[in-house]
Amino acid sequence: MSGEREGIIVPARNVDALADAILWYYRHPDESQAMGRAARARILSQFTLEHYNQRVIALYRSLAGMHNPSPHSIEGVR
Repeated sequence: MSGEREGIIVPARNVDALADAILWYYRHPDESQAMGRAARARILSQFTLEHYNQRVIALYRSLAGMHNPSPHSIEGVR
């Protein structure tokens, strides 16, 4: 999440912060819906199957010692 535009970041194991966040969402339904829409848009644009495939191919290539891998070709990946 970036700057609480897509949601509120709550520290792990911090029950008070979680309760505060839940209350904030309850008290600000319009902002909550806007955050939900922003989060959905980010997920749909940045976490697609194509993005995932490109990142996996790049990882395989880096592990295989290939330099300047093209995300559109998988030649040389073993």
